[in-house]
Amino acid sequence: MSRVAIQEFDSDGDSDFRLLHENILADLQKILKAKDLPLYDMALYHFGVADRDLDNRGPIMKYGILAQLFLLSQGKDTGKFYSIASALELINGFLDVHDDVQAGNPTREGRDALWWVWGPAQAINAGDAMNSLARVIIVGLEENGVSGDLIYKALQIVDQALIETMEGRFQDLEMQEKLDVSEDEYLSMSKSKRGALVGASLALGALFSGLNSEVQSNLIECGRNVGVASQINDDLEEILVDRDDGNVEFLNKKKLYPLVVAMNKAGPSQKRKLGEVYFKRVLLEEDLRVVREIIYELDVIDLCKEKLHMYRINALGSLADLSGDIDIIQRLFSQEFYGALHS
Repeated sequence: MSRVAIQEFDSDGDSDFRLLHENILADLQKILKAKDLPLYDMALYHFGVADRDLDNRGPIMKYGILAQLFLLSQGKDTGKFYSIASALELINGFLDVHDDVQAGNPTREGRDALWWVWGPAQAINAGDAMNSLARVIIVGLEENGVSGDLIYKALQIVDQALIETMEGRFQDLEMQEKLDVSEDEYLSMSKSKRGALVGASLALGALFSGLNSEVQSNLIECGRNVGVASQINDDLEEILVDRDDGNVEFLNKKKLYPLVVAMNKAGPSQKRKLGEVYFKRVLLEEDLRVVREIIYELDVIDLCKEKLHMYRINALGSLADLSGDIDIIQRLFSQEFYGALHS
């Protein structure tokens, strides 16, 4: 969801999150170091805990933290379920590695991406291994006294989230080849691509807290709302901010939300200008300036911010009726690495 390093937790009340992050990372390190094959050294590198990573610049364990916080909010012992948090982060690692290969991103978290170091073929192997290992970990919960029924339901939640995520990624790539993208298409894509794993993290916390399937379904929908808000937030940043490493998503012709709104609002001359940009074989930084001018002409930014605010309110509202100490989850959503929900 973001490019924020682990050192950048907000200072107010971040100690709980940092401790959970470090505990999940330690559990991941233990799991991966138990495997005697360089394949798992690649995974350790991705998470920033290989022996060479003295600065620990890996991703924030935000999905694992979210599941753990939900358990804490319901007064449950999280120690029994650290493996669930690790499984969620392995799944996200699998998605991140594949995303970097697909998009050709040379860096992640401010350092060389895994595929840039080992090549795309081995990176795909490492990503696939992370995904498979996550499932093995969930099945292994039986050794901690978790019932087969709960394990089966957990796998259902994870598999459904992965299917939705892949569907969203398919839609995202498919939209790159189109100029006219409807708002409904965009929202469907972002709910799946960005929100499915957030929803699964919440739902797994609910499942192992003994909450019913209706609550789990509501939390999955909460995750989808988070996904839309997060995607719009990142798309606004991609359009409005010049990045030191280049605006890769724009240059890859991703249909960013401000552009989707602009195309649906534009007149004939503005559509023609946008078409001239996006029908090019290769986009350049100067093309971004042309798109920005049209977006500002059409007053699109305020419309995007209004939509972002609506989905932010929907996401946080989904938590309002839950029992337990839900404030702790809302505090997590106020952290910068949940950018769109950071008030």
